[in-house]
Amino acid sequence: MSMPLAVRQMNEARVLARLLNVGPMSRADLARELDVTRSTAGSIVTSLIEAGKVEEFDPKAVPGLAPGENTPIRPGRPAIQLRLIPDHALFLGAYIGARDLRLCVVDFTGTVRHSFVERLPKVYPSPEDIAQRLADMVTTFVSTLPMPTTVRGLNVAVPGIVDFGGDILRAPSMNWRRTSFREMLQQRLTGICVHRL
Repeated sequence: MSMPLAVRQMNEARVLARLLNVGPMSRADLARELDVTRSTAGSIVTSLIEAGKVEEFDPKAVPGLAPGENTPIRPGRPAIQLRLIPDHALFLGAYIGARDLRLCVVDFTGTVRHSFVERLPKVYPSPEDIAQRLADMVTTFVSTLPMPTTVRGLNVAVPGIVDFGGDILRAPSMNWRRTSFREMLQQRLTGICVHRL
């Protein structure tokens, strides 16, 4: 009998979180960590491998990774390890400051891959100007990628009070009030979802 979808998704999230927080592990280690049977762990891992989120590797064949690193040392042949695939997804984060605009790119393992800073020429740039500048930064970066679809979205930090819809109610350091910034930015970005402010 197959695992219910909600339970499978929850277990997949637990495996991904464990590999992110602990590092490479074997299927047996994952089964012990998550308190599931080996067959259940194997089924979850197979699904994640097919989705391109996780890969198997031999720790002996990886330079710089000692056998047993991040896993208990046991006698006998080292188990095949599992790890997250960094290029499975990229996540964008932006920060709007009074004097500069910052964009960073984080991969599926949580590693910062790139960061960009653009100085702002005006003391109080308009929301439209900032939305266009940020959209240009994102578009320029995405155009360098062999697979733009690996970018899963953008979150933006702003120095102000934001409501749940993505409207900036007040940003005193920018001199902005009642600004639909998320919508403004989304209109300038094609194929990239602006998740939240």
